[in-house]
Amino acid sequence: MSVHRVVAIADLHVGSTVSLWPEGAALPDGGAWQLSRPQRMLARHWDTMLEELLAYEHIDAIVTVGDLVDGCNPRAGLITDRMDYQRAAAVELLAPLRELAARFYVVRGSEWHTGKGDEYVSAIAEELGATPIPSTGEVTWPELFYDMGGLVVHFAHHIGATLNPMYEATAALRDLMTLRLELLNKYGLLAPDVWATVRAHRHRTIAICKDGRWSIVLAGWKLKDNYAYRVAVNTLPEIAYAVLESDGDTLTVRTRAFPLSLPHVERPEG
Repeated sequence: MSVHRVVAIADLHVGSTVSLWPEGAALPDGGAWQLSRPQRMLARHWDTMLEELLAYEHIDAIVTVGDLVDGCNPRAGLITDRMDYQRAAAVELLAPLRELAARFYVVRGSEWHTGKGDEYVSAIAEELGATPIPSTGEVTWPELFYDMGGLVVHFAHHIGATLNPMYEATAALRDLMTLRLELLNKYGLLAPDVWATVRAHRHRTIAICKDGRWSIVLAGWKLKDNYAYRVAVNTLPEIAYAVLESDGDTLTVRTRAFPLSLPHVERPEG
């Protein structure tokens, strides 16, 4: 039986001082950024992800769910605010992942980071041969309905944030149920049969299954910056990716989370 397999990642925020950055990537002044210890940890996790994905017999599609770059509107530290250099670094990071699947989709993120309409990211999508929207030829998608052997998955970046992790499933399930109801009301029996919603934006992972249907929120690849310390000091970011598989009857989801470094606890002598 044929298995349809999709890998989903989100929120790379390339360009941030607390996100992924390729070792030795050029900077505008001709130098190169020296990776911090947290960035080296992220790089190791990224390499582990690539090794794990190579073990699959096949991957039908890679879907990136927004915010591939951090942009030029700093809320916290940037390696560079030059979008051409952020673009080149993102392409270098994503190229080995892109080679693992025939199809590569770029779903739009937050305009604060990626520009209105994701114009900062369109060059990344074009360089990596992203699958375009058939009706327009545009290479970044505001949303993506993806058919996995008859079971449709809906990808979009934004979801309501929550500062209380005890309630982080609420908005995710709401999105799934609201979308299914809206489609049914507007299109009736012609509506896509959505079996999962995939969101990002929060930088935390959750996957909930209800009656065989899934609501998924993807963690990203960015650690806590100064802005996050201000608005969500009590919560921790998570680093993860997800693999969705369908045999045409059942959808299964595997989320893979990576460990964070332990916080330092200061213990003065005496």
